[in-house]
Amino acid sequence: MAAGWASSRISSGRATPLTRYGLFNSLGVIVEDAIVVAILIFGGILDACPDLKVCIAHGGGPACFAMGRIDRGWQARPAARVSTSNNRPARTSAASTTAA
Repeated sequence: MAAGWASSRISSGRATPLTRYGLFNSLGVIVEDAIVVAILIFGGILDACPDLKVCIAHGGGPACFAMGRIDRGWQARPAARVSTSNNRPARTSAASTTAA
């Protein structure tokens, strides 16, 4: 899903920051992996399917390093809590990864 988003951005013919210096391959891919992690959390998928086992390429990209920012977004933005439980994203993702 996320890969299609990036591919369409690059194939639009416009120069984007990711098209320079081969950044799509070195940074874009892992950032997209982190976006997938955030979508799983904010979309309520991990809450709705507590026994779901997920394997994200590249270790989830920088999502583990951004968990504090993801938590802050969840706390500060009501729209981020619409599909999630009362658990902060770091608790949701930690429970999912330690259960494996």
